[in-house]
Amino acid sequence: MQLTFIGMSGCGKSHWSKALVQQGFKRFSCDELIARKLSASLKNHDGSKLELGEWMGFPFHSGYHDRERRYVNVEEEVVRDIVQDFESGKLNHSMDIVVDSTGSLIYLDAKLLERLKNHTKFVYFYAPSSLWDEMTLLYSSNPRPVLWNGMYNNRHNETNEQSIARCYKDLIVSRDRLYSQYADIIVSAERLREGRFDSSGLLREIKLKF
Repeated sequence: MQLTFIGMSGCGKSHWSKALVQQGFKRFSCDELIARKLSASLKNHDGSKLELGEWMGFPFHSGYHDRERRYVNVEEEVVRDIVQDFESGKLNHSMDIVVDSTGSLIYLDAKLLERLKNHTKFVYFYAPSSLWDEMTLLYSSNPRPVLWNGMYNNRHNETNEQSIARCYKDLIVSRDRLYSQYADIIVSAERLREGRFDSSGLLREIKLKF
């Protein structure tokens, strides 16, 4: 089985892709691969390591848009490398593979995404509105590399924190349309959190929707 997990940061893609490793899946973490390619830049002035989210920062930080462009270019390289491994036969359809994508995968070149879809089923971890406050708080308190794609704006007399809270929910709604458009299978992130699922249960859920 070859899968690509898609959805917002905090919806469970990494947790469940790691769980599938215990089922024998080969995992590709796009965030980890991007961080590897950007490793020379992920350093503070004193030489200490920066996390990818710290490096990206928030959209109101100086230089954010330059880092956003660089990030998406590197992300395209990472996804292209995975696709080429499929197309060259290095990865084949007898292997169990899961691609743990970034939340911004759906902003990449459409032809590249179609090539990835030729080799993997896109599984969308749908986050209902009941999870939005938690996801927004998680991003605000522990920034992850998020591409806003022009969705962030600051209103008069609004703090940065208030702008993030408002715009992040708008971003979720905007992305939901794109995730749904590309999804082969949709699973509820909220349902997976109920504790009744393990990795075998998730695979059964996915197979039922094939």
